[in-house]
Amino acid sequence: MTTAATLTTTVGGQGGAVIPPYYADFMRENLYASLYHRQLGTLVTIPRGTGTRAKIPRWGTAMKTGGGGTSFVYAVSAGGMSAISARAEGTTVTPTSLSAQFITGDVVQFAGAKSYSDKSVLVVRGNIIEGCLETEVREMAFRLDRYTLQNISASATTRRAGGKAAGAVAGTDVLNGKNTARIAPYMDANNVPRWEDETFVAVTHPLNQFDVFADPSANGFVSVARYGERQKIYKGEVGQMYGIRFLFSNANLRVFGAATNTATQGLSAGVTGSPTWVYAPDAFYSLELEDGGVEVIHHPPGSGGSTGDPTNVIGSVATKVWYGVAAAPSGDQRLMRFMHASSLR
Repeated sequence: MTTAATLTTTVGGQGGAVIPPYYADFMRENLYASLYHRQLGTLVTIPRGTGTRAKIPRWGTAMKTGGGGTSFVYAVSAGGMSAISARAEGTTVTPTSLSAQFITGDVVQFAGAKSYSDKSVLVVRGNIIEGCLETEVREMAFRLDRYTLQNISASATTRRAGGKAAGAVAGTDVLNGKNTARIAPYMDANNVPRWEDETFVAVTHPLNQFDVFADPSANGFVSVARYGERQKIYKGEVGQMYGIRFLFSNANLRVFGAATNTATQGLSAGVTGSPTWVYAPDAFYSLELEDGGVEVIHHPPGSGGSTGDPTNVIGSVATKVWYGVAAAPSGDQRLMRFMHASSLR
């Protein structure tokens, strides 16, 4: 039988630096490795003692076509490209001002706890704290990924499988090869950059694996085991098809087309489907404190005092995570919500 000593957050002297104990490191290392959407954001750390808000300079925006496709303007202000043009030798160039806009976001606290009884300590041959933390990691990762989606959804551009209009995505408009082949052109048309390996990254619901995997030879699907070049493999990645690398996560939502098509984002009535999120670089920023912002607090049985727990029955393991999300503006076109049906319900 293994039990652990009482764990508390140690606060230093001058400056009050928080020193995470061993189990905070254990929690952080397992938590951040389990987040599917966070890994696709640009990490911004906030030093301890400087507040909870990050202010990120916005150096530029995606280009959008205008004037019948013959001219280019910045999404923020017309004429943003005026400094770049064919000029005679020796003439001066009028610089274009950088955007005065900033991307801002705050870290907020997420907390959870598991309680256990003295019976667990007596009969379980294992570390109670690590067992509690393992379940907390799964639950916290799910909550943080959902929080990420909630905070970036407004910045996404919605496109639909089969090129359908709102409310017209049918049950056959699934995430197959033909519809997947539309995604990269949609992103490229907005002049957003690809990742270093010249792909975009998509995260979708696990039930959509059936449609992605169906007839892989015809769809051009390449599994991660067949990647020809050494490259980063994302958490949850299964392979790529037509310039899209696929990840699957339960944090993604499932939607059902209502008769009124309210809040279904494009599905026909009676159709079950999903939004697949397609990321370009810098689509959002994941905000964390410089040490990861994870704390673990262990209260052994009886910590409530003689009044609350006179026979030392109940103990608890609590976790606190400071995490935040700042989305790039929708005008940058860095994120796409691709609505489609699903064959599996």
